[in-house]
Amino acid sequence: VLNQAYTFQVEAEGENLTYQWEYSADGGATWTKSGQTGCTTNKIEVKLLAYRDGQMYRCVITSGQSKVTSAAAKLKLLNLKIQSQPQSYTGALNDNVTFTVVATGDELTYQWYYRFDGGAWLKSSGEGYNTATLKTKLLAYRDGYEYKCVITDEDGNVIETNPASMTVEKAAITIVNQPQSVTNGVLNTTYTFQVEADGENLTYQWEYSRDGGVTWEKSWSTRYSTNALQIPMKPYRDGQLFRCRITSGTAVVTTDVAILRLA
Repeated sequence: VLNQAYTFQVEAEGENLTYQWEYSADGGATWTKSGQTGCTTNKIEVKLLAYRDGQMYRCVITSGQSKVTSAAAKLKLLNLKIQSQPQSYTGALNDNVTFTVVATGDELTYQWYYRFDGGAWLKSSGEGYNTATLKTKLLAYRDGYEYKCVITDEDGNVIETNPASMTVEKAAITIVNQPQSVTNGVLNTTYTFQVEADGENLTYQWEYSRDGGVTWEKSWSTRYSTNALQIPMKPYRDGQLFRCRITSGTAVVTTDVAILRLA
């Protein structure tokens, strides 16, 4: 982080040890003695300024005539950032779903994870699991799954996205029970075609067909605008088809077709 001070420290054993920290601005090709705070102790403090991004630091340790040099450590400005998070998705069963992250950094690697019911995160092996874009399918058992991506840069810095979920869109109208056919009707007996549906502010309109379902007309029989249509069995109704159109706001569904037939 810019303008934040960082400490490099070395631990060594020996008699009458002296320390001299050095830095390199050219990837270790040349080294210069440091004048930073603590440069002649085992611990140096360096403020991360823009021009120091990528500088390397090492310590030369002396005991009498003996001299050793520590491994080099790098002071690097962290530019691993997420620019765009993956977005949650709501859609229909079997939809193809894509989760994408946009990140900046050096030599980035990706690993997508998933979980369900708030459980442990598991590594994904889906298409693109090790890229910035994961492709999956919204299957019934994946309804409510959450996904996230863990991103690592060349220096081992890690950042992860916010979780994104995929959810099956709940239908505005769900038919629970379809109307049932009457295939052994008795003349002058009244039969009921009934539908059960879930939804908000449902309205009903029953329809009938006299030509095998080629054309449909609104029914005006008893309770034609309720969930249970009542039809007296007459000879001219033998073979007629019935169905119900159910509306909730702008959503419309039509039931299965039921037949009314004399025995």
